Amino acid sequence: MVRSWTDIGVKGSIVLPKRIRDALDLREGDRLLFEELCKDELRIKVLRGEDEFLRSIRNPGKGRALDPDELKDELWG
Repeated sequence: MVRSWTDIGVKGSIVLPKRIRDALDLREGDRLLFEELCKDELRIKVLRGEDEFLRSIRNPGKGRALDPDELKDELWG
């Protein structure tokens, strides 16, 4: 387990310590999802790439790409 801390900057930004970035193999373009577990505790998940289903409906290879909101309305509307 890797543990580290960081301070919140003047504008509310944070910098993840290098030890954490290395442990998670974070790269430019990776996306982080913050989930609140309870008061004063959260989980950070690394999201790499786009979900295969979303990728397939955005570019199905035939005709125009499907709009996810249109598909949702069609399926559950």
